[in-house]
Parts: sequence; structure tokens; C-alpha cells
Amino acid sequence: MDEEIAQQSNHLPPPIYTVVNEAGAEHEKSFTVTVSCKEQILGAGTARRKKDAEQLAAKEAMERIADTSISEVMLPAASSEVSGFGRSLT
Repeated sequence: MDEEIAQQSNHLPPPIYTVVNEAGAEHEKSFTVTVSCKEQILGAGTARRKKDAEQLAAKEAMERIADTSISEVMLPAASSEVSGFGRSLT
């Protein structure tokens, strides 16, 4: 996610990327990453590289923010679940 744009346009703190799952053998590992802001999960992505998973999560977050007002995106508070979110390259 372009942190500068998000911060300037919505006055939000920087996003936090969290690896929530690593699966598979070392040579075939996949990563699931969430991106959150103010403890609200905004997107998730799964890919073989952490960077790709982060980019997928960021893309989903940006689309979600663009499709709704920021107040709708930020409510309710985040849970530890990732259901309802996610993009995958695997």
C-alpha cells in the first residue's frame, strides 16, 4: 500500500503487515499476510513470497477503501480471523 497516500488522504497511521500463516515445505512455502490500520484488518493476501502476499493484501485494502467511506471500512474492530478477505497467487 502506498503509505504516504493513505496517511495524507485519510490522516491514518501507517499500515501494519502481519504474517498470519506460513504453510508448506521450505521449498514450497506460502505466506498469508494481513494489512491492518487502527487494529482493523483491511486486506489479506497469500503468495509464495512474503512481499507478494503483502502487495496482494495492500491491493485488497486499497480497493476496499476506495469502494467505501473510511468510517465504514474501519468499523467494526478487527478480529484475529481473516475470513472474508484474501487474494492468492498460489
